[in-house]
Amino acid sequence: MRPRIRQALRALICTAVVALFLLQVAAWNHARALLQYRARGSTKAIEALSLADKARILFAGAARARPENDRTPG
Repeated sequence: MRPRIRQALRALICTAVVALFLLQVAAWNHARALLQYRARGSTKAIEALSLADKARILFAGAARARPENDRTPG
């Protein structure tokens, strides 16, 4: 293969590997966020979030508050 094509192919493969790695990290963060409760409360409604907050949630996952039982048995 010509050196220019080989260099372009190598750059494409490296870009794909990095993109897949970042996608895997985001998926792991979402799974962790779904399985763990946070003490400080849930994420606000999507309409109330800024663009930076939406980007953070896209990468790190949404926070969920621990459910509380306010009723007594019986």
